[in-house]
Amino acid sequence: MAEGGSDISNVDDETLFKEEFAHVEELLISSREECIEIGSKFQDLSMKVESMMQLQDASSSDHSFSVTIWSKKRS
Repeated sequence: MAEGGSDISNVDDETLFKEEFAHVEELLISSREECIEIGSKFQDLSMKVESMMQLQDASSSDHSFSVTIWSKKRS
């Protein structure tokens, strides 16, 4: 009888382990999906920042060029 009770306990432990494993697996999948989403948002933001920096560089170059022309005209 003790052996029968121990078999039930082992089955319960195995079932509990499988349930916990499935739960952890779901959490990992969810975390992975969130990481992919965050990575995508970061990439989009990086591209926007890079674009803004290029525009700022172009604007600065245009400004210094126009200042050079203006100072040559004054001379």
